[in-house]
Amino acid sequence: MAYTSSPDATRMFLVTPKDTRKYQNMVRDPRVSLMIDSRNRAALNEIRALTVCGHAQPVSDPKTIKGLHDAFAVRHPHLKRLLEQPDVAWISVQVDSYQLLDGVHDAHHVRLGS
Repeated sequence: MAYTSSPDATRMFLVTPKDTRKYQNMVRDPRVSLMIDSRNRAALNEIRALTVCGHAQPVSDPKTIKGLHDAFAVRHPHLKRLLEQPDVAWISVQVDSYQLLDGVHDAHHVRLGS
């Protein structure tokens, strides 16, 4: 899954077709967790994983969608076909917390807004 974040890292943004189970689940229950890891880029003993917990909501503002589209096109050019589809959903995740696993034993947890 491709994503981008707000400059202050309080929101994560995603794009997905509306006819996916992933989208339907987020509409039904907005509590989400996203896991971002370095498996493809790091040696096994250097793996890092970031878990993002928050609440998802569809983005409907045309100006915001245009900005997200442009940001995704630059950051994720391989998603050009997806971004051009008329029936995609833009999702904003309000981040509640981050947990970073640095290797197997080193964990850091940050709760936002508290």
